[in-house]
Amino acid sequence: MPLRMKITCKKPLCSELLDAPGYCKEHTTAAKKGKNYFYKQDRAKTQIEINFYNSNRWREASKRHRKIEPFCRPCRNDSKLTLATLTHHKPELKYLLDNNLDPCNEEYLISCCDDCHLKELRKKKQSIPKYHTQILDTFYKKNKAGGVETSP
Repeated sequence: MPLRMKITCKKPLCSELLDAPGYCKEHTTAAKKGKNYFYKQDRAKTQIEINFYNSNRWREASKRHRKIEPFCRPCRNDSKLTLATLTHHKPELKYLLDNNLDPCNEEYLISCCDDCHLKELRKKKQSIPKYHTQILDTFYKKNKAGGVETSP
């Protein structure tokens, strides 16, 4: 039986050798989680945001920014070197549009890899629900302890 040459993982800068083309074990799960998470994020966008992200102006600005800054900024701050796969707005797009600021301006853009972008989105999304879950937990504990407390 002839020997096959091993192939590297599809994740940029990963040197894991594989028998077949694709992702290594570490990056397979990350890729699956990322796709589902981005899909959920896209469903939460307003029509104005969807139209903006689908515009040629945004696509050109994103490509131009990644040519200027080809590596992920958060990874670079952690002394890692990862190729950027997307462009992220540091103040949220909603904030920029509400304040009549140009969302394609270079000072509001950051090059990110998928992993760092997910971390950023999770930070933003999880900061609110944790507080709400704490309130609900205390409410249910009071109800289990001895009846419902109501206010007039």
